[in-house]
Amino acid sequence: MKRMRWGLAAVSAMIAAGACHFWLGPVLFPRPDLVVAPEPGCDLQRSACVTEVAPGAVEVRFEPRPIPSARPFRARVMAKGLSVRKVEIDFSGTTMDMGFNRTVLAVAGDGSHAAEVVLPACISGPMEWRATFVLHGGDRRIVISHVFQSGE
Repeated sequence: MKRMRWGLAAVSAMIAAGACHFWLGPVLFPRPDLVVAPEPGCDLQRSACVTEVAPGAVEVRFEPRPIPSARPFRARVMAKGLSVRKVEIDFSGTTMDMGFNRTVLAVAGDGSHAAEVVLPACISGPMEWRATFVLHGGDRRIVISHVFQSGE
């Protein structure tokens, strides 16, 4: 009887996990309509990066530079020639799992989207990050990923 209860509990947990993935998966991990590679050689530690996205372009900027760890910095995204209603950034470590780090940027007065963000500190020093920008607008979701170093 005890084994039967454990079996039912395990099956119930699997059904619940599947239901959560079904309903929350699109919210937590949206599928892009367009994935665009950033310009080769662009380094967010040195300057803003502009990526061509027909019929316009997307400029990404982090300030101050160098990009710090465990201290606030400003992330700004300017879409030129594109209708964008919402911008999110997912930060993930390229060599180490640093947990879920998503930020929704607010619309600024100049039409850009901006937010103050803080990256978790890595005890081993500077760290390589992937910033995945998700731009929601019109009838499509555009994704652009940039890899950069943080920390001093």
